[in-house]
Amino acid sequence: MQRRWIVVAILVLCMGMSSSLMGAKIPYPWIELKAQGIKALQVTPIKGKNQVVVCMTPIRQALEKAGLRETVMVYLSIEGKEVGCLGKFTPQVRDDGEHGDDKVQQVVVSFPTIPKLKYLPVKWEFGEGVLHGGENKEIARPARPAGVKRPARPARPAGPVVMKRPARLARPALVTRPARPATPIRPARIRMPEPDPLHGILTFRTAQGRTMLYLQVEIIGM
Repeated sequence: MQRRWIVVAILVLCMGMSSSLMGAKIPYPWIELKAQGIKALQVTPIKGKNQVVVCMTPIRQALEKAGLRETVMVYLSIEGKEVGCLGKFTPQVRDDGEHGDDKVQQVVVSFPTIPKLKYLPVKWEFGEGVLHGGENKEIARPARPAGVKRPARPARPAGPVVMKRPARLARPALVTRPARPATPIRPARIRMPEPDPLHGILTFRTAQGRTMLYLQVEIIGM
C-alpha cells in the first residue's frame, strides 16, 4: 500500500510540472509586443505634396516576433494628430515542417501583406521639421480695388415693442434624493501617451476596432 501511494504522488507531481511548463511556452502576444516595442519609425514627407512615406519594416518585424495570430489594424499619430491608418493586416500561421521525434515543432507567424513602404496622404502642411495644421487655416481675401466703395445697407425697420413677462412664482423647495449606492469600480482604460514633438504613437487595434496597445516611437525623417 505504501508503494502505491508513493507512485500516485509522483504521478501527480509530474502532471503539475508538465502543465506549468506548457503554459510557460505560450507567451501572450500583446504583452510580448509591448515588452519588445518599436524604437524608431522612418517617416519621410514628399516635397510639394501632402503625402508621407512610412517605412513599415519595423512594424512587420515586431508583429512577427511577438507571434500575433489575429488581424490587426495599425494607426499612426504625430504631435497628437492622427495621420491615418497604415493598414489592416491578417497573419499567416504555419508550422516549420519538423515532425521528427527528436525535433520540436514550432509555429511560424508571418505578415506577408505588410508592404515595405506605405504612401499615406495627410491633411497638414509641412514646415521645417514641424507638422502644421492646415485644415483650419484662414484664407486671405483678395484686396478690393481702390476707389470702390461698398454700397450702404438699408436701415432695418424698427421691431415691435417687446412685452415683459410677469415674474414667475417661487418654486417649492426641492426634496433631496437619497444617495445612490456606490457603483463597482471599472477597470482602467488604456490611455494614449502625451504628444511629443520628437515621437509618434502607433495604435494597434483588433479587427473589431478594440484598442489593444499604444507604442511610442521615435520619428526619423521629419
